[in-house]
Amino acid sequence: MRRAFREIYTAFPDTVHIVYDVIAEDGRVAARISARGTFTGPLFGHPPTGKTVEMTSITIYRFKEGRIVERWSTGPGLLEVLGLGGR
Repeated sequence: MRRAFREIYTAFPDTVHIVYDVIAEDGRVAARISARGTFTGPLFGHPPTGKTVEMTSITIYRFKEGRIVERWSTGPGLLEVLGLGGR
């Protein structure tokens, strides 16, 4: 995940996140978040388009021994939003 997020932040260096809600219980954390950024660097082998995108999602993380072991998310994926493929 670290590698993927590093590549995403390289591709969208102006990314801004807004966290609306965070709820934690029984080893799970749920977050409702939006992100907006401009595609100015390469992303997973795709050249930048200069397109600004905004995504909103609800993601649930399950933790075990302080590490994320599972992740579930609503909404389209980033590549799908960019029109480069996806789910």
